[in-house]
Amino acid sequence: MATRSSGPSRWQRRGAPAAPAVGRVRLLDTGHWRIAAGRRRAPRLIAVGAARAGTGKSVVASNLAVAIAGLGHDVVLVDLDFGAPRLQSMFGIAKAAPGVGAWLDGEIDGFDAALTSTIVRRLHIVAGARRTVERERRRELVERLRDVESEVVIVDIGATNRDDLFDLFAEDALCLLACGPDRLALETAFGFLAGAAARATARYGEGARAALAAFRGRLVGNRTETPEQANAFHAFSRLVHEELGIPLPVLGSLQASGRIVENFGARRPLLARRGVDHNVRALHEMAELLVAGGAGREGGCALDGETPIVIADRPLPPDMQRHLRKHARYPVDWAATLILPDRVTDVRVLDVSYSGAALDAVGDLRVGDQGVLHLTQLPGQPALRVVLKHVLPALHRIGVAFAAPGDVSERLVAAGRATRAA
Repeated sequence: MATRSSGPSRWQRRGAPAAPAVGRVRLLDTGHWRIAAGRRRAPRLIAVGAARAGTGKSVVASNLAVAIAGLGHDVVLVDLDFGAPRLQSMFGIAKAAPGVGAWLDGEIDGFDAALTSTIVRRLHIVAGARRTVERERRRELVERLRDVESEVVIVDIGATNRDDLFDLFAEDALCLLACGPDRLALETAFGFLAGAAARATARYGEGARAALAAFRGRLVGNRTETPEQANAFHAFSRLVHEELGIPLPVLGSLQASGRIVENFGARRPLLARRGVDHNVRALHEMAELLVAGGAGREGGCALDGETPIVIADRPLPPDMQRHLRKHARYPVDWAATLILPDRVTDVRVLDVSYSGAALDAVGDLRVGDQGVLHLTQLPGQPALRVVLKHVLPALHRIGVAFAAPGDVSERLVAAGRATRAA
């Protein structure tokens, strides 16, 4: 057995309780996994899809599967991209067990016999099949995903059968929508979500808006070149909520990177290779959010139904600009100290803008707390007065606003911009 690690995780550095290493990936050369007796449970379903091809949703699905397995969960990754099944080659698997195609042909009854081991411990895949599959047969297949014996089941949905995401909402899956930052990608995604709103109207009538409030989706941005492009995903999220009544929080975003393109040539996902960059950290962060936030049955918005819905690209409303954040955020990784009236705590700065920052912190912190953020790692060790605006205790995340933005915050933004450029 070999072990690959990107170094101690922040959980290990802090000694936080009962939290597995995030950055560690354990590899197995041989062996077959079976869930231990007595541990079986209805799996969490996470579906990863896209409104159009070429958005990198298979990269997102495969790497999130590696990250969640690294958190100590048994994961099965199912390839339901009938137009371009890629997961087998992405993991460098020369010969896979009979997979989705065998189930469609009646050669196997369930997915237990379809699991293929990967190089990542706790992670198995169900190989896909390139073929045309009728909607009814696909719906039946989606329903059978609940029978997969695993703690987490991640499903890679193809752009050619993207409406299967609607059926997965009926199974209370958490659906991730991968999207690029260009206007065409955003318009295609907006058209797809408008189709979801239309399906909700057909199913719930006057109660459609209330039903859509339980929409269990997340947006994953991909291939951003600038912080402004990453900012566009948050603006798009707010636009979708306002125009369509669909809550679609941004789970995270990935930068354009040659290392991600190498995902296919290297025949193993980014997180199963050596090296740490912004995308590696972002994918681990997304996995932590998914695990901490849960992806189990929570009575989401069922959008399955017999009524066909035409899904077409749809121009974005012209006022999308007003949804943009006033200040771009720049991802960083800085050590700092948060000085509050009753304590001093070490923190890690995750991103910075002219008006505030996101921190990784442990402790009983409350919205409205005021203090001083002392950036001990930066030249001159600048300090700014801050107010806590958001607190996510389960993830040790807090958002702070600078009480008096000015020269110091401008220096922080310049440092963050330089970090991204580097």
